[in-house]
Amino acid sequence: MKVVIYASMMKDTDFSVSHDVAAQLGEWGAEVWVDEQHAEHYRDLPVFTAPPADCCKDAQFVVSVGGDG
Repeated sequence: MKVVIYASMMKDTDFSVSHDVAAQLGEWGAEVWVDEQHAEHYRDLPVFTAPPADCCKDAQFVVSVGGDG
């Protein structure tokens, strides 16, 4: 199952929440993808990186974290 973690590009985004979500999804066997611009926040996890448009191709789920709503 391909899951994309889409974290807001706002300056105040707390990546600890999206990191925890990505870690849990990986434990459950999901193929986790993240925007290559935010890859450093997930460097200790086995995630795939790509530009935003490519991340979402063929994804079963997109999890949005951060932003204003």
